[in-house]
Amino acid sequence: MDTVTEHSIQEALSALGHNRTVMIIAHRLSTIRQANQIIVLDKGCVVERGTHEELLKINHGYYARLWNMQLRSNSNDGNGDGNVVIDGDGGSDGIMNVESTIL
Repeated sequence: MDTVTEHSIQEALSALGHNRTVMIIAHRLSTIRQANQIIVLDKGCVVERGTHEELLKINHGYYARLWNMQLRSNSNDGNGDGNVVIDGDGGSDGIMNVESTIL
């Protein structure tokens, strides 16, 4: 998905989610950066929970590592998609399998 479309979807989700609980599973972490609560799962277990800023402060944390991988991906490939597919439970929930699920 291109950046303009992603931004439009984020704005629509923000408007639709006003005064509601919204659960978002994202490949691009920038999609969930403004979330009130980000939950990181590894093999079905919660390993981290917090805001974007709180999670980046965790030394050697899952979220911080994935965020940094996406930053490097964006700067290295030039296309800006930054896709890092994330899930640690073997894909049994239908999400592609690499490392951790970010909710």
